[in-house]
Amino acid sequence: MWGKFLAALASCLAAVAFLPLCTGIFSHLLPDPGQPDIYGPLHVLSYIRPFLVFLLPPVVFMAGTSFAIGRFTGRPILVFLLPISLFLFFNQFVWHWFPPNADPAVSAALRLLDPSGFRWLKENWLLVDRGIAFYNTRPIAYDAPFLLSRAAFCLLGLLLVDVSRRHFTGRLRRPARAVREPEAAAVAAPAAAKSLASLGMIARTPGFLQGMLAVARFELEELRSQPGLYIFIPAILLFLLILFRENYDDQLTPILLTSGNAATKGFMPITLWLGLLLMFYTVESVERERSTSVAPVYYATPVRTSSVLAGKWAAHGVVALVTLAASLLVPAFVMASEGRVGFSPGPFLLVWGLLLIPTLALWTAFIAAVVSLTR
Repeated sequence: MWGKFLAALASCLAAVAFLPLCTGIFSHLLPDPGQPDIYGPLHVLSYIRPFLVFLLPPVVFMAGTSFAIGRFTGRPILVFLLPISLFLFFNQFVWHWFPPNADPAVSAALRLLDPSGFRWLKENWLLVDRGIAFYNTRPIAYDAPFLLSRAAFCLLGLLLVDVSRRHFTGRLRRPARAVREPEAAAVAAPAAAKSLASLGMIARTPGFLQGMLAVARFELEELRSQPGLYIFIPAILLFLLILFRENYDDQLTPILLTSGNAATKGFMPITLWLGLLLMFYTVESVERERSTSVAPVYYATPVRTSSVLAGKWAAHGVVALVTLAASLLVPAFVMASEGRVGFSPGPFLLVWGLLLIPTLALWTAFIAAVVSLTR
C-alpha cells in the first residue's frame, strides 16, 4: 500500500515541481530585457522553501485523503469529486472571501485551515502592494502557527494512508466464514411438461420513447444511490447561501438582494458547479456497463442505442432540474429573512431557464458523445 501511494505521490510532486522550475528558468535564464528591475538574484532556497511550505502540504494531504476515500468506498467518482469540491469551496470562501466585517478569529482560523496557505500569504503580503523592491529584497517570515498547520496537513495525509493500509491488511487477515452444508431438501415432484407457446410470452422491440423512459428510470435509481450527489448538491446550496448573504459591490458596499441580482450573481457559479457535476456523472453513466462487465448482456437487449443514450441524458437532466429548483429556495429564503424585497421567479426563469438549461443540455450531450466516440 505504501509503495503504491509513494509512487503516485512522487509523480504528483514531479508535476507540481515543474512550476517553480519553469519560473526559475524564465526568471534567471530568459529574463525580460525591458524590465530588469523586476528580477532578483538567484537563490535556490527561494524556490525550495516555498515548494516545501506551500506546495508539498496540500499535495500530501490531497493524495492521502483521496487514497483513503478510494480504499474505504471503492468509488472513483468520490475521489474525482473531492479535489474539485474542495477547490470550488476554497476558491469562493477562503481565497477570495474577505468581508469587511469579518471576525479576526474567523480569519485566523481560515488561514490555518487552508491547505494551500494562499489566504495566509494574501493577508500578510499581497492585500497591500508594497512595491517590487520590497518583494525582491525582503524574505517571507513564517510564523509558528502557520508552519505547524503545514506540518499537520502532511501528517494527516500520511496518517490516512496508514489507516487505509491497516484497513486493507485487516481485510486480508480476516478468516473466511465456515460454509455450512445445506440441509437435504425434499425433492419436489416434477411439474407437468408444458410447451413454451402455452406461456403466451411475446418479444417486441420497444420504441424510442419507451426505451428511453426505461433507461431513464434505471439511471435515476442508480443516481439516487450515489453518495456524491448528497455531498455536491448541499455544497452548491451552502455556497449560494453564503454568496447571497454576503452581497457586496466592487467597493465592498452592501447592496440589497433582489431576484434579478440573485439570478445574475448566481448564474456563473451554479453553471460551473453543475457543469462539473454533470460531467463526472455522465462519464460514469456511459462507462458503467463496460466497467462492471455487464456490457455484453446490456447491449444485447432490444433497446435502441439512441434510447440508451437519450435515457442517460434525460436522467442527468432531471438531476440538473432538481438542483436548480432547490437552488431557487436559497435566494427566496435570504430575501424573506431580510424582509425588504419580495421574491419573484421571473428573473430566474429568464436567466437560469433560457440561458443555463440549454447550456447544461448541450454540455451533457457533448460529454456523452465524446466518451462514446473516444472511450
